[in-house]
Amino acid sequence: MPQTIGGRQCHVAELADFEVLQKNCQFAFGVLYDDASTETSLNLSDVNGYAYYNASNTNKGMRGCFVFNPAGSLNSGGAGANIFFPVGVSGYGRRKHCAQENGKYGVLRYAARSALYTSSDVRYRPLFHTIYTNFGGLYWCNRQSNGTSSWDINVSTYDFNHFGSNAFLISDWTAGDGPNVSDACFVRLVE
Repeated sequence: MPQTIGGRQCHVAELADFEVLQKNCQFAFGVLYDDASTETSLNLSDVNGYAYYNASNTNKGMRGCFVFNPAGSLNSGGAGANIFFPVGVSGYGRRKHCAQENGKYGVLRYAARSALYTSSDVRYRPLFHTIYTNFGGLYWCNRQSNGTSSWDINVSTYDFNHFGSNAFLISDWTAGDGPNVSDACFVRLVE
């Protein structure tokens, strides 16, 4: 459903928005600094320390993915159009709920699993061997389409792609601490 924010019509991104972006845009991973920043920091707590509640965010940033169109096109806002997808202060932009870990739901991490991938049938090994330690985040799509429920941003492998399983299973949502297979993910509004 479109929303008006700051006088502009926006909507929650859908798979079609991603497909349009992917055709014309490039992707880069790095740190976005506060507007008042004058230099990049070598201190990791500042590099990833931007937060709205800080008294000052000067020279503090957050890691994420920059999506940009260097040539410009009508569907992307023209030359230089860009959008930044942060993955949170911790670098783990996803609350993975599916099962309890150490008696707690909503574990903050990027990957669905919490251990090494040691199975011999895992494709693309060793890439996914330590995926549970990777930095990244998921952004929910407005609705599931062609089996895709969210955008998957893996900062550790520099991948921006669609995510096809269990991030958007509304029929399985429950209240409180009941078991379900949904995730709490970021939502991004686009014009």
